[in-house]
Amino acid sequence: MTHLQVIRGGEVLGMGIADYIWLDDDGDLSWKKKTILITKDDLGAKTPVLDRWSFFDDDSGKTSIVVPCHFLPDPTRPQPNFIVLCEVRDDQDIPVDTEYRAKLRKKIAALGSQGTLAWFGFEQDYTVEDSGSKDEPNFEQRKMAVAERHFGACFDAGLMLHSMCGYPGCSPWDFKVGVRDFPQDIDPDPPNALVVADHLIIARYLMHKIAGDSGLYPEWQGIRPFISTAALREPGADVDYVAMNLETSLDDIANGFRRVPHPTRGGVVCLEVEYEDSANPYQLALDMLRAVWPEPPME
Repeated sequence: MTHLQVIRGGEVLGMGIADYIWLDDDGDLSWKKKTILITKDDLGAKTPVLDRWSFFDDDSGKTSIVVPCHFLPDPTRPQPNFIVLCEVRDDQDIPVDTEYRAKLRKKIAALGSQGTLAWFGFEQDYTVEDSGSKDEPNFEQRKMAVAERHFGACFDAGLMLHSMCGYPGCSPWDFKVGVRDFPQDIDPDPPNALVVADHLIIARYLMHKIAGDSGLYPEWQGIRPFISTAALREPGADVDYVAMNLETSLDDIANGFRRVPHPTRGGVVCLEVEYEDSANPYQLALDMLRAVWPEPPME
């Protein structure tokens, strides 16, 4: 068979599959899949050619564009195949009103080093459901297999996976992404709000893929963010005083707090913030950063 090749952006090595993923207006996960070209970069690594992708929204009657922001190898498929995280823009190339990733990205850029040194984590609660009967003998074992495969896939994808909790009879189950206090050569990306929220969205998508392979599907039960500021981690700091000030800043947007102690050093290392359920981690993180570091008033 003759192979068709389009030379663009370097030597074409072949084709692959890209799963484009993004959050819709309601903060729910959406995705589309397409075939892509795989080229070779200056270092000889296989690199995907990722174009913008437009689609017509039947609900709004408008055309939207998904813009690739971040990609990583898909751990559920042979390589080279990729998962592509996107932002949504309108046909004028402006982020749509509900594109909280873009708003969070701009807020972190405006904060400079403060935005980078505010470390985040998210605990994602979920249940795994079956369209059939939950009374089947191996339902709990199937759930456990999904959770184990998901944990391994997130690890293989290089996500900032912290931990997971789930066992037969437990509900809901959860997994955490965010700061792990590992050496920088292991975790080169700063665990700021944008990076960690990106990793959470990709982890959610992997759960959809892996559960679907077993005839199951996840139902998200809300998320709990964690925040640790540079002042809270400062050696010799009065962590109770710093934590109290942080709680005061966040009080208007939170239902409660839990001070998380460091397991070996003692003292408070971060705050767990209780919210009403929200599907959009970008919006939660943006609300938290705006509360801790308010934006200057408009003149």
